[in-house]
Amino acid sequence: MAEVHIFYGEDDFSLKEAFWEIRRLSISAEMWEGNITTLEGASLTPAGLLGAGGVFPFLAPRRLVAVEGFLARFQPPDSRQRRRTRSSPAGRDRLPAEWLGLPGLLKQMPETTLLIFLDAKLTRDNPMLAILKPVATVREFLPFRGARLSRWIQDKVSEKGATLSPAAVSLLASLVGGNLWVMSQEIEKLAAYAEGERVEEEDVRRLVAQSREANIFEMVDAALEGNRTRAVPMMKRLLDAGESPQGILSLLAGQVRLLLQIKALQTEGERSEEIGLNLGITSEFRLTKALEQARKLSMSRLEAAY
Repeated sequence: MAEVHIFYGEDDFSLKEAFWEIRRLSISAEMWEGNITTLEGASLTPAGLLGAGGVFPFLAPRRLVAVEGFLARFQPPDSRQRRRTRSSPAGRDRLPAEWLGLPGLLKQMPETTLLIFLDAKLTRDNPMLAILKPVATVREFLPFRGARLSRWIQDKVSEKGATLSPAAVSLLASLVGGNLWVMSQEIEKLAAYAEGERVEEEDVRRLVAQSREANIFEMVDAALEGNRTRAVPMMKRLLDAGESPQGILSLLAGQVRLLLQIKALQTEGERSEEIGLNLGITSEFRLTKALEQARKLSMSRLEAAY
């Protein structure tokens, strides 16, 4: 039987790191060609999976088959959507008959096959996840937050031969949030800038792209409150930093539009984390500030501002 792994979750950065590591440990780099196959899960058939997984490795101890987005095909409809429609077609959550025998299919593959399913966020009631769990090693990659994110930042900064002050780590975590792809790029930039010196909070404010968002949030707050005394100096700082007047207007409009979307979702009873997922907001700082702004302002006020 093939060795089966399921990697899934919102943290696709850590997921990809884990995949690259298991690939590195299983097959030497010079043997990758001819021994690694990637399949598109959305259109995969049982025959196609067996055809790829049933092949013996070529001059290598293992053959790796990566299947992307397969389990997402069987994801049950969203529970909130089910509540809204108050009905679900019979058998909607069931597996197609052709896939019910998948565990048996895996037993037909040689032990040299390393089969890895790669998926984004899945719910625990995913029927394919349920039938594969007994025969697979399952890892869920959850977003990094709080102390766990701070430790990750410190570890990555240390790998680059740099150090960040505790205040710098805290600010970086709040500005970028759990998007580790963006975070890794910002750490690269800060480490290169530091040249062996400790990175301080002010360095993060100056160099990290998301720090501009913090200024925009403050200006939007002041502008929507009608606080000219606060808003005008903030606008001037943005202009001095190189923002164009048209760019500032666009940023203001974009933020008000976002607040309108959040206000509508809040009215529908969406939870904070669901709002972030629905609107694609990966920065914890951005989501927290936007939720605070939306709660303070009425829909009519936001519509008038827009």
